[in-house]
Amino acid sequence: MIQREHIFQRYLKSWVRDCVAVEHLFMSFDSAGKATENQRARAAARGVLAGTPDTVLHVRGVVPLYAELKSAGGKSSQAQQHMSARLIALGCGYACVMSVDEYRLWLAHIGVPLVTNAEYQAMQADAKIEAAIAKAAAKKPARTTKPAPRYTVGKRVASRAALAGIRL
Repeated sequence: MIQREHIFQRYLKSWVRDCVAVEHLFMSFDSAGKATENQRARAAARGVLAGTPDTVLHVRGVVPLYAELKSAGGKSSQAQQHMSARLIALGCGYACVMSVDEYRLWLAHIGVPLVTNAEYQAMQADAKIEAAIAKAAAKKPARTTKPAPRYTVGKRVASRAALAGIRL
């Protein structure tokens, strides 16, 4: 399975590092690994909330900026919609973006200082994301079946049979 949003997060992190012109703190969150009800319950007990946005950017003098990253055709879950409404009510910035360039436009609209070539770098990052997704899609899929056993009996039994002159 191709983790499109993980690829997006990786390139967005690099873009923010290179293009936000002032001191900042960029963090991303991942809850993709919690598959069982037990794991979800333990995460909730630690304070992990359903619908938490994928990234947050802190810039001095600007409200915390939360972003939900979506690949093409992706849509927000009900928990994500509820969380976005709560964050906006608290005065935080929130956006659901589908590309690095869309994220750049959002930051520019808010007034976050960016380097002069941020637009070019955003377009380049988007191209790299598409290339990485295509490369991951072209990869040979992981083997899902067990390989045929090399021996029908254990090696020890086979070697003892060979010593005894028995052909298996």
